[in-house]
Amino acid sequence: MAADLSDAIRYRMETDATFAALVGGTGDAARVFPLQLPQRVTYPAVTYQLISRPRLYAGGGNAGLTPDRVQFGIYDPDFADVVSVAQALKTLWEAFVGTVAATAGNVVILGVHFLDERDFHEAAADTAGRYVRQLDARMWWQEP
Repeated sequence: MAADLSDAIRYRMETDATFAALVGGTGDAARVFPLQLPQRVTYPAVTYQLISRPRLYAGGGNAGLTPDRVQFGIYDPDFADVVSVAQALKTLWEAFVGTVAATAGNVVILGVHFLDERDFHEAAADTAGRYVRQLDARMWWQEP
């Protein structure tokens, strides 16, 4: 299986000591999840998901350069923690260029730029709910 951008996203967030310290630790201890949070999650926690993957073509074939739109979600009952983790996430990724040695292989990332962000609160019947900040980013990478 070839490495994919989602592998690199998770790997980088789980292995960066500064970011991982905010979300539970490195490796499997990190509270970084694809698509949605598990039930009974400890906060703060982060999700990531692919929003779109437009294809670029040159000379009749796939150019191999992919401008994915990715959405990150930061969740916590304390809004200050949401803001803190969001800032750390932006620091980790903003204008990043480099190779991420993900589990399934290297992923070459050619640029990351944040496009949009929004805040909201999710109510819950059994708790006071939680705050959410969503961040949308354009992540340019080389498809294998």
